[in-house]
Amino acid sequence: DDESSKIKSLASLCKQHTRSMGFHPRMYKESNRCSERKEWSSCWAQECIEILGDEWGCGLREDACETPFRTTLHQTRNPYHTVESLVTKFCPALNETIHASFHTFTTALFPSQDWSSMSCIEAVTAYVVEYTNAMLLAREAAAIHASYRIEDTSPCDVAQLAGWLDESTTVYLPHTARIRKLCHSELHKARQPMTSTKHKINKGLVKLEWSDLEGGKHGSRLPSGSKETEMKLRTLMEQLGYNPQ
Repeated sequence: DDESSKIKSLASLCKQHTRSMGFHPRMYKESNRCSERKEWSSCWAQECIEILGDEWGCGLREDACETPFRTTLHQTRNPYHTVESLVTKFCPALNETIHASFHTFTTALFPSQDWSSMSCIEAVTAYVVEYTNAMLLAREAAAIHASYRIEDTSPCDVAQLAGWLDESTTVYLPHTARIRKLCHSELHKARQPMTSTKHKINKGLVKLEWSDLEGGKHGSRLPSGSKETEMKLRTLMEQLGYNPQ
């Protein structure tokens, strides 16, 4: 069935440790079997398969996740800038194919796409579109309770969406009064939109133009001048409330 096919696809993530992707079985829970001294082993591979089998789709099953959450939020960022950041990290050159680690993940998560046929820019854009659309579908299915744009949302806004300011929805009551106090002051930095000051990948390295997404550019196999990739990204931006200028 579809579920078993998906688990089989995800199992490809467990063949070996995939660098640069921030994924390892120990991120989910401590292991009583596998040695922390080894970055990867047959033990970690088996634990990886077991965890993916348990955790994939667990949010749709009541109390099924290792780390259950009462409220799930979807944070969005301008997809155009997300594409630029991913290009910076995973495209060694604009006309090359995608980074091997990125290819492993995209193939596992979205096996219906022919990632090997795409240029690096096309693959990165396709991943952003596919992933975000999956989150939008989860929102429609009520698996995600709310979404917010990182560019114009403050920590207090997030606390409000998460239910931390309401005693009837908060998980840990002592925090409610403290967060309310912080968010009551209009001058507190927690009332200001969040800005990233650390771990920035694209520090003026990549600035894409819409023309860079055209077919025939940077290793693209699409017909020359094709707007297919551009239109997918523009449509997503409009769905999320961003201006695709």
